[in-house]
Amino acid sequence: LRDRLAPDFKLFVVGACGVDLFFAISGFIMVVTTRHHWGRANIAGDFLLKRCIRIFPLYWLVTSLKLVSLLIVPDLAQHTELQLWHTIASYLLIPAWNSGGYPFPLLTVGWTLSFEMLFYLAFAAALWGKRSPLLWLTPFFAVFAALYFARLNGWGAIFTLFDPIVLEFVMGMWIGWCALEKRYLTPRGAGLAVIVSLIVLAATNSVDLNTILPYRTLVWGVPCALILWAAISLEASKGNVRLAFAGLLGDASYMIYLIQAFTLPVVCIVLQKLHLPAPWSFVVIAVVSIIVTALVGVILHKIVEQPMLDGLRRLCLGADRQTAAAKS
Repeated sequence: LRDRLAPDFKLFVVGACGVDLFFAISGFIMVVTTRHHWGRANIAGDFLLKRCIRIFPLYWLVTSLKLVSLLIVPDLAQHTELQLWHTIASYLLIPAWNSGGYPFPLLTVGWTLSFEMLFYLAFAAALWGKRSPLLWLTPFFAVFAALYFARLNGWGAIFTLFDPIVLEFVMGMWIGWCALEKRYLTPRGAGLAVIVSLIVLAATNSVDLNTILPYRTLVWGVPCALILWAAISLEASKGNVRLAFAGLLGDASYMIYLIQAFTLPVVCIVLQKLHLPAPWSFVVIAVVSIIVTALVGVILHKIVEQPMLDGLRRLCLGADRQTAAAKS
């Protein structure tokens, strides 16, 4: 949207680092929620089943809506062209080249879920082998990151998973271990880590996005991991502040993430017709897009996502395991 409306306006370039924070949080949560079950029989299968129930049904539903939109209203789908293998791969979260030569699925934001499935499969494999995910996956993903520099242009789209960004998941796992072992930053150290990290992140706004991407693990991943560790440390020392609205947004975050593929283009098209003065028109569009996407996401979470997940968990896990699955 920025390139389309205000190409010289760089206020929100750093917003792309949300993915880096997400990957670190993912590693953190996987360690914290499973640590006391490592070595238990069937833990790998249970873990993978719960993750698939959480990820795939809603993703398939929203991807199907995107597929229909491509057929009916292509202007709202950013003019993506349909290809058989690309469509199949999109549903399976397998990276595949789209018509524009990019390794993005039909639902573009799904590229991050391809990495998530890689994390889930690797984590489940470590659990199945009754090995410590920390000790096994750290060198495993280090190799993945190293292969990024050997990757050639002729390699298939699946090899885009060889990316240093996987190390952000590893950072999150080790932060999870620190939390379990009560190895926290001091309040002063946590505050300093947040300040320095935010300064580094803000400084990247002066750099072109394409220049940042090859080094994102360093300039975005490390600061985001530090912010996560600092937040966990401050929570441990100062106590948890519970905000009902924030909790609701957290519960609906997956729906919000997926549904933005529809809300953002619609808001953009509607507000463009108002002919707002550039470049601050992008600020207005960004703020309105965030509000609209959050509201739509929360509503759909309540009336679609939550009932669907509850039903699937009852069907696949049984009533006695549904509550535990919902918490994870």
